[in-house]
Amino acid sequence: MMLKGMTAQFLVRQLSRVKAGDTVLYHAASSGVGFIACQWMKHLGVRVIGTVSSEEKAEAARAHGCDHVIVYTREDFVERVKDITGGAKVSVVFDSVGKDTFVKSLDCIEPCGLAVLYGQASVRLGRSISAFSSTRALYS
Repeated sequence: MMLKGMTAQFLVRQLSRVKAGDTVLYHAASSGVGFIACQWMKHLGVRVIGTVSSEEKAEAARAHGCDHVIVYTREDFVERVKDITGGAKVSVVFDSVGKDTFVKSLDCIEPCGLAVLYGQASVRLGRSISAFSSTRALYS
């Protein structure tokens, strides 16, 4: 729990410095770090859009500070973020998922916004994700 809290503190207060009135997208909102970070940002007055993989996790994310929850296995989160923000997009995307969300997340960020990538849960072990791989793609 201590490490999760320290990670959330670094993401919310030191790296992104979100403030009241900001809107953020938080992938894996029902994770340990996600629960803490989403509650913290809600307390600061940030509008939090969380993504999760199931309806059960959506309920948990709502209970832990998310204003809006997107089940990304059922909905296109890029379109939902545009709907929720009225096309304005978000100031920060927090992404601990990686391969399954990274590229589409870039379409959710407002100009001069921030993408915070702090994990790669969707990358299988033993697979190279190097941007300099022979396929010349970030993820193959």
